[in-house]
Amino acid sequence: MTNISIGNELDRTNVLIMGKSGVGKSSLLNYMFGKEIQEVGTGEPVTEAELKPFDYQYDENFCIRIYDTWGLEPGADRAAAWKQLILEEVHRQDKKSIKDWFNTIIFCLSRNSDRVEDFEVDIIKGLVREKNQVAIVVTHCQSKDDEKAKTLRSAMIARLHDEGIDTIKEKDFVFVSNVQKKLLTGSVEQFGKEDVFEVIIHNVWNSFRIKVPYLAKQRLEEAYTKSHDEMMKEAERLNLLFNRTQNIYKFEKRINERCENFVTDISSDINTMIIDAFNYYGALCRKYSAIGTGAIVENSIGQIDFRFKANSEIEDQITIDIENLRKQIGIIDKILENKNLENSIRSFLIDIKTSFADAKEMKEHLKASLEAYMLNVYHNVRNSLDDVSERIKSIDFDEFYQSQIGN
Repeated sequence: MTNISIGNELDRTNVLIMGKSGVGKSSLLNYMFGKEIQEVGTGEPVTEAELKPFDYQYDENFCIRIYDTWGLEPGADRAAAWKQLILEEVHRQDKKSIKDWFNTIIFCLSRNSDRVEDFEVDIIKGLVREKNQVAIVVTHCQSKDDEKAKTLRSAMIARLHDEGIDTIKEKDFVFVSNVQKKLLTGSVEQFGKEDVFEVIIHNVWNSFRIKVPYLAKQRLEEAYTKSHDEMMKEAERLNLLFNRTQNIYKFEKRINERCENFVTDISSDINTMIIDAFNYYGALCRKYSAIGTGAIVENSIGQIDFRFKANSEIEDQITIDIENLRKQIGIIDKILENKNLENSIRSFLIDIKTSFADAKEMKEHLKASLEAYMLNVYHNVRNSLDDVSERIKSIDFDEFYQSQIGN
């Protein structure tokens, strides 16, 4: 690992840079850092599957850690393996603290490329669908209005659009001259470094607005699936052949405890993610932290109180039975006008159903009720999370970013 300088952990953003061999990644890094930190190759493929981190102190408050990847080579097998390794690494970082996420992924294309490769489109598509902020840097440009680079940009946007990706726009492309060179028409000086850094900083805010809600929903889905499976196993193990009433009571208690733990744990996990995000981004931009983070966080995911009552499910079925009885025997209406008598009948039927109903039928009914109950809990938690996501997305990050770079 090579460290150019070390920044405060809270004042750091991570960037992943990638592209096929010979695209100019090493010379781009050397240009960005202002010194040779990577040996520029001769075009030979670099196949060692490792990430090399380099720390760049952008200013006194902000460190950019750039992870360089091995060069990608064409070919279905190698490209697929490369894509899998990259996505696995991104997912692994996403499981960690927010300071460890890749807030920007730079994908390098060479202006000298004749066409956009299928595997290049495929990897960008995979990254964007996971809500990663992808910036496409076109290297070896001869000017900021390089016509060949523009053609390459249009081709990539069109290819991604054909794949259902319409979030990559012209603004996500940066034209760079990563090496100084002499042409017949004159010298081409290096340019574009500042634009690359500006995209990186800007994507810090976009990452929060888009990726925090996305990952929070992913965690909810994973936690719900695990909790749901555990609870359904509880229902499958329920013994209704002996001590039926007592076993139903114990089952109800276990379900309530598990569900309470599920709601508490996922609420805590999501709230922690959101609060960490505000702390992280607040450390990067004081103007941003001053907008009132508490108003957004305080109502993020509240403690939701749901109680699953197995016995009430039986009572609900008894209500249906009584209503059916009313329809079938007209005279029962007058009898059931006496509420005390109706309550006595209700209690008697509950006891009968609990004691003598077919065990398999009752278990299936409880499992169906539990399934509906869990789904209700999930939707309520998801609705709370959707509300938080909308409030996060409504923040005008462009305005705050412009305020930051203007000072």
